Amino acid sequence: MTGLDKITKKLTDDARADADAKLAAAKAECDSIDADYEARAKALRDSMLADAEREASSRIARLKSSIAIEKRNVVLAERSALVDEAFSHAMNDIRSMAPEDYRKLLVDILSSVLTAQVRAEEDELKNYGPDELETAESYEVVLNQADLKAHGEALIAETAVAVAGRIAPATVKKLKLSETTAPIDGGLILKYGDVEVNCSLSMIFSRLRETLESEVYGILFKVSP
Repeated sequence: MTGLDKITKKLTDDARADADAKLAAAKAECDSIDADYEARAKALRDSMLADAEREASSRIARLKSSIAIEKRNVVLAERSALVDEAFSHAMNDIRSMAPEDYRKLLVDILSSVLTAQVRAEEDELKNYGPDELETAESYEVVLNQADLKAHGEALIAETAVAVAGRIAPATVKKLKLSETTAPIDGGLILKYGDVEVNCSLSMIFSRLRETLESEVYGILFKVSP
């Protein structure tokens, strides 16, 4: 081998060794980059999985809460409908009463409201004296058209008998039947002066519901509303 060949061989060997070293270093760096990427990718996957699990758990919790509220609303709506039905049945029972029983109910209603009004006037008379109090000139009973025809005159006559001894005869004589009818579903309206006392069946049941609904609810479902 000539000197030139030796020099050439050394140059190529050195170049090859340098290239091998650089390639090994580059491969090591690539391996390091790959490992770092895999670590970051795994961490990202784990983080995303954890976030997804938390989000899924949160959604499940919200869904369970929504379902519970919906179920509760359904139960409450059904119970409310059953309470409505209970009062509706009671109203229908009154509407389907035998005529004599229904008239007795009208007499009881009129007697009660008339007596209460007369007592109130008597108390005011004691407190303020006759000069300060204007007593009613008449107590006018207004019915619907069907009840006026079926019970009108008898209602006034039977109520006069029912309140005898509780109300002065002169006051009883002020009780009159109105020729005008009212668009009510039963019951009556008592008018005196500018005042009207609505004792229609719908109004009576509305007032009863305010005081009895909780009791009816408890009877039907053994729980408080």
